[in-house]
Amino acid sequence: MMNRTKHFGAMHCIACIALVAIIGFGLTACGGSSPASTNAKTVSVGEQDGTLTFGTAGTVSFIVTTRNIESGSTIRLNKPTPDDMGISQGGKATTRDNSTDISISTTAATPEGQHSLTVTVIEAGNEINSKPFKLIVSPSTEKSVSVGEQIGTLRARTPGSATFPVTTANIANGETGDVLWFTSTSSKLPAASAPAGISDSTVSAVSGNTATVTITINNSAPAGEHLFRVEIDGKRSGMTTLTIE
Repeated sequence: MMNRTKHFGAMHCIACIALVAIIGFGLTACGGSSPASTNAKTVSVGEQDGTLTFGTAGTVSFIVTTRNIESGSTIRLNKPTPDDMGISQGGKATTRDNSTDISISTTAATPEGQHSLTVTVIEAGNEINSKPFKLIVSPSTEKSVSVGEQIGTLRARTPGSATFPVTTANIANGETGDVLWFTSTSSKLPAASAPAGISDSTVSAVSGNTATVTITINNSAPAGEHLFRVEIDGKRSGMTTLTIE
């Protein structure tokens, strides 16, 4: 009887050891307590806080989250390729606990769209890279009107027409405009009427961010250059020159 009891107790202990070993293996296999995963150094960057608009310089912030990295480690923005987009880190940044704000700046020339960036944290000479994150530059909402070069030759005292291509931004289709004449580049107010010999000047309706200026002269128009601007939906273009040879 005593031998049976000792035998049963020994078997019971072996079973317990085996069960503990199985449970421990299961936890390790599931990643629940793997020392390697617990001690891994990681860097991640959150979503953009703030809005950037094409055509306007600006600055936004991101939260950099680190794990198992010492405070005071340098955070460096890796610039995009090509390095001519006007994207830069807004000052030096170092890790602080496990969460650090960094700022990123753009210029007026930074293209609109989503720019993929990464940061690198440098700890004791070792570099830990983040996964890519997005810097978003929204399209400009500002209206604009620009006029291209004259198409077509006009000759003095010879009836004819010339056109100028117009490019717009953030102006609705169907909007029409006016040609405003000026006596000099420093003039603030338009002239009361068109120069002598110019019988008509029209601006077609905007369609797909484009329009056309058509200027017509009659047989009394002398040779010379005449300055004008195009105004559409309250926005004026830069000064443009009509040439009559």
